[in-house]
Amino acid sequence: GALGGVVSMFTKPPAKKLELSARSYMGVYEFPKYDSWKYRNTVPTQSGADLRVAQSVGDFSFSASGGVRYDEGSREFDKHLRGFGYGKAVWQPTYQNSFTVATLVAVENSQNFIYWRNLTDATLPPLEQNLDERLYTTRFALSGEWLYLFSDKTSLTVRPATYRTTFENRVNGV
Repeated sequence: GALGGVVSMFTKPPAKKLELSARSYMGVYEFPKYDSWKYRNTVPTQSGADLRVAQSVGDFSFSASGGVRYDEGSREFDKHLRGFGYGKAVWQPTYQNSFTVATLVAVENSQNFIYWRNLTDATLPPLEQNLDERLYTTRFALSGEWLYLFSDKTSLTVRPATYRTTFENRVNGV
């Protein structure tokens, strides 16, 4: 997402038949190029899963998705656990009129790797780094849209929206 910026999302219109899709993935990082940067004996992993459901029934359509991502990172003290959910509902009672509501929620729990220890230990945090520190982030967006077509060349679109992001540094979950 764009922190403090504009996020523009286009979603595939739902079909009349119920659509359900799921995916999962897993991958590994390579070991660092230099032996002094190697901080563990196994390669770090990244994995995730998500689910999407959508359908259109008459004048109404909806889509919803959610997922989770886990990333051990390529540096010590750089793990991330992320989750997200998205929903969109559209009501089009006439050809000229449509109403849309969409929401997005994302949460993240991260270790707080800010900078490296030194050039020799570039994948390690500084010695004074508190390894119990975590960064918790939540994002929430809610938007609406009313679209009215006066003609093939003239329309009116009204798009109210709200967006909120919170950041918290916590030590030992407090």
